[in-house]
Amino acid sequence: MSSGGVAIAAASLALIDVLAMGFLLYAEHRFSRSPSLLLGIYLTITILLDVAIIRSLFLRGNMTAIGAVTSAALAAKILILILEEIPKRGSTSRELSGGLWNRSAFWWLNSTFRKGFKSFIGVDELFSVDKHLESRHVASKLGNKWKSGAFFES
Repeated sequence: MSSGGVAIAAASLALIDVLAMGFLLYAEHRFSRSPSLLLGIYLTITILLDVAIIRSLFLRGNMTAIGAVTSAALAAKILILILEEIPKRGSTSRELSGGLWNRSAFWWLNSTFRKGFKSFIGVDELFSVDKHLESRHVASKLGNKWKSGAFFES
């Protein structure tokens, strides 16, 4: 098998890998509360590296078929990363249900900013916080620590 044949096989396997990753992400989206941080990092790094690889493949005159297959895999990775960033509906916290870039750039706050720009926001209109961050829960833990005298212990 020539090196061109091996490269086409590798690019085809990369495309199959991305399609399999899409099915795994569907299962994760159904059964997990928040997206995978590790997968978001992996997709981001491989997208950046794939852009350089595709550029090199197209600059070489005889590698356009491999470049096309690798470009399809890159498009699928970008689509998966975008879909991973969309918060889940019905989740208690939009912060927890967002992906890596959604949480890193505080993108989940944009809808609140838009709503606040158009009208006044009441407490009832804000998103709920995680149950471990609610004031009743935190106050009861603080009160128990204070009463037991173990406030300054770890």
